[in-house]
Amino acid sequence: MVQDRTRQHLLEQAEVTERHLAQSEVTIAEQRKRIAWQDGLGRESVRSRELLATYLRVRASHIAHHDSLVLELGQDTITFKRRPNPRQ
Repeated sequence: MVQDRTRQHLLEQAEVTERHLAQSEVTIAEQRKRIAWQDGLGRESVRSRELLATYLRVRASHIAHHDSLVLELGQDTITFKRRPNPRQ
C-alpha cells in the first residue's frame, strides 16, 4: 500500500513536471520573439536576454527533476516523453 502511494505521488510529480516543461517551451519561445522584436527596433535587450537565460536555467532544472522521477519510477514503467533542450 505504501509503495502504491509513493508510486502514485511520483507519477503525479512527473505529470506536474511535464506541464511545467510544456509551459516553459511557450514562455521561452515568447521571450525569444520579444528579443528579436527589440533587436529589430534597435532597442536594448540585455534584460530580456537575462530573463531568457533564467527561463533556460529553470527549464534545465525541470528536466533534471523529470529525469530523476523517471529513474526512480523505472524507465520501463513510465511513458512520459523527453523534451528537447530549448538551447538547441
